Amino acid sequence: MGYTNLQFRGDFSRPDKTDGHRAGQELAELLHQGMAGRGLAVTEPVQEDWGWCFYASLDGWRMLVGCGAHPDDADGWLCFVDKPGFSLRGLFVSSASAVDQVASAMHAIIAGDPRSYQRRWWADAHGIGEAIAC
Repeated sequence: MGYTNLQFRGDFSRPDKTDGHRAGQELAELLHQGMAGRGLAVTEPVQEDWGWCFYASLDGWRMLVGCGAHPDDADGWLCFVDKPGFSLRGLFVSSASAVDQVASAMHAIIAGDPRSYQRRWWADAHGIGEAIAC
């Protein structure tokens, strides 16, 4: 797959910015439950200053999964899988398969929700380079 950033539009809740909460909690909980149901080890979602995130572990690799509002549209969202950082293990074993499996699970969960539409994958968070519709 090689794509780690899923941008889409959808009817998911966005809290009022004045209450101190960030958008993405509903998506993080949806992904958290869906990934746990697919056998991935996941931590509880937590709020960050940009949205919500949790860790998903597969085959010994720990990856950050994040969700937040995308500024291009009032109903725009961005969810991503952050590739594992440098490790000695990475010199001998590639994390690419684990990242692809977590990204595929994220896609299946989001695409399976009827509130999401206009989905596309980006290889990076900046929307630079090739994107594929899904």
